[in-house]
Amino acid sequence: MTTPSYGTNFRRAEEASNAQGTVAAALQTAIKNAQKNPTKKNLAILAQTGAARAETVANQVKNIQGVVAGIPASVAETNKIIAEVEAAYDAVNAAGAEVVAAGGSFTPIKPKTSAFDAASDAILAQTLKSYGMEGIAQTIAQIRGDYPEISSENLMLLLKNDTRYNTEYNKRFAGNAKLKAAGLPTLDDASYLKAEDEYKKIFTAYGATSLATKDYYATLISNRMDAVDVTNRMNDAYARLQATPEVKKAFQTFYSAATDGDILAAILDPTTQLPVLQRKVAAAEIGGAALKQNLQTSLATATELQGLGVTQAQAQAGYSTIAQALPTYEKLLEISSGKDVKTTDVQAKLEESKLKKTASAIQEEQAAIAREIAQFGGSAGRLASKDRAQGLI
Repeated sequence: MTTPSYGTNFRRAEEASNAQGTVAAALQTAIKNAQKNPTKKNLAILAQTGAARAETVANQVKNIQGVVAGIPASVAETNKIIAEVEAAYDAVNAAGAEVVAAGGSFTPIKPKTSAFDAASDAILAQTLKSYGMEGIAQTIAQIRGDYPEISSENLMLLLKNDTRYNTEYNKRFAGNAKLKAAGLPTLDDASYLKAEDEYKKIFTAYGATSLATKDYYATLISNRMDAVDVTNRMNDAYARLQATPEVKKAFQTFYSAATDGDILAAILDPTTQLPVLQRKVAAAEIGGAALKQNLQTSLATATELQGLGVTQAQAQAGYSTIAQALPTYEKLLEISSGKDVKTTDVQAKLEESKLKKTASAIQEEQAAIAREIAQFGGSAGRLASKDRAQGLI
């Protein structure tokens, strides 16, 4: 058997109300006639009309209860329906009082507050489920079971603050629980859920969906990092680190961030202020420029260069020059010293002259070139050509 819809139930309630109104009018006439002329016939008519009125009232009650049972899951619509049904209950009771006055019998009906609250709770449970709050919905049912007549306001107070009931609430709004424990202001529920939605949009936009979890949102909220802060960090750090594989690799090497998750954790570490993070990323960009040329890099060198104001573009140009000059300069140094030299030492000398612009390093380089040119004479020389040596500067 198909359960009647809300619309059907409410139409039936309206029809019952209209019928009850018609019978009410007839009852009023019967009452007046019996009062004016209390004959046996008029009294019989009064009794029959009173009984008919009682029947229509009962029918109206039945249909009103059907309306309550068929309340749809819409908060705004439900509140409207509840108000209509409560008004209908009042009308039925008023009609019932007239039946009693006319000599009939009628027991006043009273809508149980818990019935309406149960309907509201069901809607709330459905809403909570859409936000992953099934546990809270169960707790609400538990509170309602313990306190059937409790108001919604008091129910929420127990849900949030009573240790018998607030475990699920604190679990779902874990960021607030941490803020409260630290004695810091908390977000209201709507603002908390809005923050989660903003975080999700940010991480989705950057392809960082691994962070789009309620647990991580709680971490951000408890550390008071709003969407603006997170966006700035993703813009100033994550996007730049994803620009080239060399920059990403440099960051991973410098800051022990083996995975993308580690990188994101470092970027969103609340103990690291944004300017500090920006400097770290800039150092990784410098290191990435070295790796791009298959050269060595280190956190110390990249940080020093960043501190000297070397930009990513300058690092890219500088390391390109170093990569081209390295074999020649290494040979020059081996010739002048008469022994092998480490490639990493030669790179360091070229970093001093090409990127740090150290005067002593520039002078040393020029002296090595001058010695080779002086020894070159009219023969091919040990570097094969004069231009090869001069190409260092």
